[in-house]
Amino acid sequence: MIEIVDEDGKAVPPGRPGAKVLLTNLINYAQPLIRYELTDSVVESPLPNPAGRPWRCLLSIDGRTADILYLRGLDGATVPIHPSVLGSAVAPLAEVGEYAFVYDANGLHAQIVLTPGAAPDVSERLREALIVAIDSTGAITPAVDVQPVPALEREPGGKIRLVRSA
Repeated sequence: MIEIVDEDGKAVPPGRPGAKVLLTNLINYAQPLIRYELTDSVVESPLPNPAGRPWRCLLSIDGRTADILYLRGLDGATVPIHPSVLGSAVAPLAEVGEYAFVYDANGLHAQIVLTPGAAPDVSERLREALIVAIDSTGAITPAVDVQPVPALEREPGGKIRLVRSA
């Protein structure tokens, strides 16, 4: 059984993104899982199962909420910016091998590892693409800069955290 819930553990209605998923699995007698927390944002479809089955369907699986950036919106509300929004700005730039974002009081800093022979204007093109991507969400775009680095900071185990707040 899965429960899609908000930050406070309260159920969210179908069609709205949850902050996490709580999983209960009582089939595994050796180690049952009871409300095991997965920090992934998912959206349940408000429509019936298109195959006529009794099970719910998911509209989207949006990834780890730990990597979501929260910015103030033009209307004053908080706007969640998923890493895929930022990644969509990076994707067209083949010269960017790896990337990560750091958000602090001075703005959003894109750290990028460039591929050999990258064009000198990659940083500026990426900065402009990030501004367009953030603007499209309805958030107030912070100052954005792009910093080429030789390597990205990795967490223990080698994982790169896509978005960090400093």
